Amino acid sequence: MRWNRASARRCKSWKISKKKGATMTKGMMMDRRHALMGMGAAAAGLTTASLSAGAKAQSLPAALSVEEQLRALRDPMPAARTLARLQSDLSGRTIYAYSAGQVFGLRAGRGLEIADYGKRLYGYEGCSVRRSVVRADGKIETTSRSWLFYKDLERGTFMDRFTNPYTGKTVDVPVFRAGISGEILGANGLELKANFGLKSSVFGKPVQLDIVQVGDRAVVTRHGFTQWTPPDTKKPRTEFTMDSWACSVKDLLDADAPAIPATYAWTSQTEWQSWLAMPADMDGSLTWRAEGTNVYAIEDLPQAFVQHCMARDPNLLTAPLA
Repeated sequence: MRWNRASARRCKSWKISKKKGATMTKGMMMDRRHALMGMGAAAAGLTTASLSAGAKAQSLPAALSVEEQLRALRDPMPAARTLARLQSDLSGRTIYAYSAGQVFGLRAGRGLEIADYGKRLYGYEGCSVRRSVVRADGKIETTSRSWLFYKDLERGTFMDRFTNPYTGKTVDVPVFRAGISGEILGANGLELKANFGLKSSVFGKPVQLDIVQVGDRAVVTRHGFTQWTPPDTKKPRTEFTMDSWACSVKDLLDADAPAIPATYAWTSQTEWQSWLAMPADMDGSLTWRAEGTNVYAIEDLPQAFVQHCMARDPNLLTAPLA
């Protein structure tokens, strides 16, 4: 991101720019980490052809109270469309969903001293490039590509090696590339396109959204429980994820708008990552926390992140989606 005065005004406090094509909001489930960084991550798109075919959503009756309109968003298809509008843009435009976060190690239930119970391990920055369309049957189909880089939180730099504080050993740090290439979202829930085995509590069920209203603001949340088998191991792993979006009530209820400007946050609790090379008898878990935003242009992403992507693999940001 070029930090001139105009950029600062556009990005300050992750508030939404009033300029067309600029940052939508302040965020990632991954994929694994971006679809699981969300399991979170069901995006959507609405083409002109879809609109003419009758796929355009109808605004909720103005006669209903705000509370009644918010309750109506919990019905299966309105909930699916709301989730899609929070995660993407229903006009069919390609978006870049950026997120930055940090990872903590926790060893609970053993009566350990604080220093041994919890450790802040490392950070990360990631992105998901997404494009969505509304199909003739009304379902929302998304194509995506997601990845992340791990960071040294003390130095603020991307890292290739990490000294595990639990073992004292230095290990190689991978670049995470999601095995999920897209999803289909409808009234009966989410279907993922992935190159690995994956189960989730959100598959084959209507989208469940929790909405909290405070004045003219709202927070929309959904959660999921997931099991998958990483390609480098035969042991299934589990993960709990929670995605949250803070937005205005007005934007949330504007069903004709292709996107809902929102601040995104993601929380995950999962097992040790395999690349940490933790001893088999060392129990514990990882807690992930991330915040981020969707933007429409590469130049609106943080400049250091873009530079690192281009140095590692320019195709990450620039290759067309399949």
